Amino acid sequence: MDGLHSVEDAVTTLSQTLRARWTNCEPLLLKLEEINRLVQGLPPDEPTLQASTRRLDSVLADLEISDSLSSRFARLMQRWLPPAQRSEPDWAHESPVPPPANEHLSTGRIQAIAKQLQSVITALKAAYSYAPRDVEDVLQTERILHVDLGLPLPLVWTIFDEAEYWVRSVGRCGSLTVTAETAAIQESLCCTARIPPGVKDYRPLRRIVFTIESHDQGWRTSDDGGSWTWFEVGSDTASRRFIANNTAATRDFRTHRVQWDLIPNDEDPEADTELHEWMSRFAGGEDISVFARAQFGGWKNYVRRVLVEVYCACV
Repeated sequence: MDGLHSVEDAVTTLSQTLRARWTNCEPLLLKLEEINRLVQGLPPDEPTLQASTRRLDSVLADLEISDSLSSRFARLMQRWLPPAQRSEPDWAHESPVPPPANEHLSTGRIQAIAKQLQSVITALKAAYSYAPRDVEDVLQTERILHVDLGLPLPLVWTIFDEAEYWVRSVGRCGSLTVTAETAAIQESLCCTARIPPGVKDYRPLRRIVFTIESHDQGWRTSDDGGSWTWFEVGSDTASRRFIANNTAATRDFRTHRVQWDLIPNDEDPEADTELHEWMSRFAGGEDISVFARAQFGGWKNYVRRVLVEVYCACV
């Protein structure tokens, strides 16, 4: 499991815990939403993500320990009061289900947790190599360099390409399984990333990065050496293209990371001409979809996670 996936799990668990137990935790939930937005823009192997997961787990552990001690003390006090003076039913001894959220976190605890979450936010922001947030961000930077600083537009565009100043779109999916019963190919749509409208008209797609965690059924009966579970990418306007096979006959999840770059032939004589032509077909507003596939009886494609990152030039 990579760092990005772990942070998302930690944020989800912490958010659910806060909502279930306290009614005045909205400022903390907003910080958790910001953490979720930040992790989307970082690569899955970014070391800061693992450190962030540990910090979030620590926050959750502190909450659970404190809440447990508080609940025990409250139950102890209830036992000493006559039934008529008890403020609420002794639910802890009557039902394993806790009451709905009707308590308030103290101001001090909210401030302490907010400080811990802010440290996570600060660390995630520091991990960013700056990238444009959207098309308008790129156009505004173009205006600054061209109009305010007087740089010629061709030079500005060259700077953007050399700096890889491209907008990023992401598609992702979680667990799914594709099962083949016969020689007919079976498939399932994993995820889709959309090229933003407003990118440049000519060859906007500059890079695609696939991160796939998967394995097959873990056994085989033939010795043909083939792997009959794999992944493809395509769209309504571009033909399907092979991404990667699963390692044959293993039950262990493997991570496949594949990166395709648009490299003009005049810059690299050994560039993949077919890939270059395929990537050149895409335009703004189009979807790029990843599919998991399996063929022949007994072959299964077990997918834990797929992430596709699409980078596009705007000028």
